[in-house]
Amino acid sequence: MTKLLLSVLVLYTVCVTVCGAEGDSGPEDNSSGEPWIDDVVGQFEFDFEEYSLQVRTQVAIDSMLAISFFTEFSQKVGSIYFSFRESSVKYNILSCTEGEPEFMLPESVRNRADTVWTFTRKEEGLNIMCNGEKVLYLEFEKDCTYQGWQEYWGLDPDFIQFESVDSASTGHRQYKMPDPESDTDHDDHETMKTMKTMKTNEDHEDHE
Repeated sequence: MTKLLLSVLVLYTVCVTVCGAEGDSGPEDNSSGEPWIDDVVGQFEFDFEEYSLQVRTQVAIDSMLAISFFTEFSQKVGSIYFSFRESSVKYNILSCTEGEPEFMLPESVRNRADTVWTFTRKEEGLNIMCNGEKVLYLEFEKDCTYQGWQEYWGLDPDFIQFESVDSASTGHRQYKMPDPESDTDHDDHETMKTMKTMKTNEDHEDHE
């Protein structure tokens, strides 16, 4: 009986860890995000050190998502342009990449008009997710081929602006990315503590 309980406990822990991780940053996940805000005209303040930017979109073929970043002195420090195709996205990361490369959309969202994009900008790179699935990661030192990119992507942004050509975004919010390690460590600790207690009880039963 004890061994059966141990097996059930281990399977439950694995399911919570794996299944929970797959749902992070999805379109219906409000656990780490604040209420949605309708897109505003002009620049608005944003703290990329503390939060990721989530953008809600209604996507159609040839629609565009366009975001620019600025310092507190209104200096532009990078822009992101997405041009949506049927199953892919052409992108232009101004002052970093050159040309108009392309990435494929996850199969789970190719036929969906409503999508949520998560942009995490850190000192070392830019991570982009669509409905919780990573679609693009740029390591600035490695992937920026634009000469002088450090003057843009090497600086910390304080403000964001949706450009006038943007036709896809319908709202945005700040989003606190979950820390998978802390949750996993906590689950592992609780699991080991429970298993140790059960093992002690089993040994006690054997002695009796």
